[in-house]
Formats: sequence, structure tokens, C-alpha cells
Amino acid sequence: MPNFKAKVDLVLDGEAVEIRTNYQDYLNAERALGKNIAEAAVEYQGRAWFAALRRQYPDHPAAKNFRAFAEMIDAGDEAAADEDDGLDPIRPAGSDA
Repeated sequence: MPNFKAKVDLVLDGEAVEIRTNYQDYLNAERALGKNIAEAAVEYQGRAWFAALRRQYPDHPAAKNFRAFAEMIDAGDEAAADEDDGLDPIRPAGSDA
């Protein structure tokens, strides 16, 4: 049986945010994608995380729109690369990797 629940730590513009996905998040991601999931697997996963963020933290600046969300993930990625502080912009919660 598929499991749609996942706990993910995202670093959005340098701020760690914990989200938990559910089935509805993935349905919302499919609707928002508007194309074959196989052709956009990375965007599909990002849209599922975005849906979870909007559901759990509707007032977060990254929850405004998907572009803002993607830009904040990129900002977290750049900060981790520049500072080498061990922050990973997308890492499963509880992961040591």
C-alpha cells in the first residue's frame, strides 16, 4: 500500500521548516502540475511539498505562490553551499545523510 505521509525538513530562505505531506497534498500537486508526472518528477515533488506548506503554514512567505517557494528553496541551497554550515535545503527529517 502506498504511503503518502512524509516528514520533510525544508530550508526556506535560511529558515528550517518541518512539513508533513498527506494524500491530498499529492492530489493538489498533480492538479497544479498540469502535465504528465513522469515528465516533471522534480517539480511534482516540489509541488507536493508546496501544497503541504500551504496547508500547514498558510501565512509563511513561501506559501504565497510556487515561484516564491522555489526561490526560497534556492536561497537556502545557496546559503548552504556558500557557508558550508551543514544545512541541506531538502533533507528527510531525521536523516544523517
